[in-house]
Amino acid sequence: MNIKEIRKAAGFTQQSLADACGMQIRQIQRLEAGEVHPGDMAAKNLFAVADALGIDPRALLSDKPS
Repeated sequence: MNIKEIRKAAGFTQQSLADACGMQIRQIQRLEAGEVHPGDMAAKNLFAVADALGIDPRALLSDKPS
């Protein structure tokens, strides 16, 4: 499952996930588009996204852009 699928399954829009993480929507868009790899994110953002989605941060690190 990719990040976009996980987000949708968790019931988040891009904006609501960004709000839950304290990030800008553009950061979420870039993450989903594969413009930025989760491993290149600041640790606090990586953990914020994982926490909001209720997943282990390692699941994000193994994600391959689609």
